[in-house]
Amino acid sequence: MIKNEKVFRYVAIMTVGMLLDIGLYWIAHHYKLPMWMDSVGTAYVAIVLEPAAGLLLAFLTNFIQSAFVYGASSIVYYLVGG
Repeated sequence: MIKNEKVFRYVAIMTVGMLLDIGLYWIAHHYKLPMWMDSVGTAYVAIVLEPAAGLLLAFLTNFIQSAFVYGASSIVYYLVGG
């Protein structure tokens, strides 16, 4: 039972982090702010959980943004340039 609670905690916090990343990216892009606000959620997850969870969230966020925001052709760029 304890392991399931830990998995639920990780999934919940990583979901909040991903929503922060994508939401703050949209705000910065929409209002043309000169800031990189799309890594706040990644930093939050890395601080609250562990750095490996932040790294996983960064890869997931980059993949989702490259597939759905920038277009499928940019996936190769983000996989190589990460």
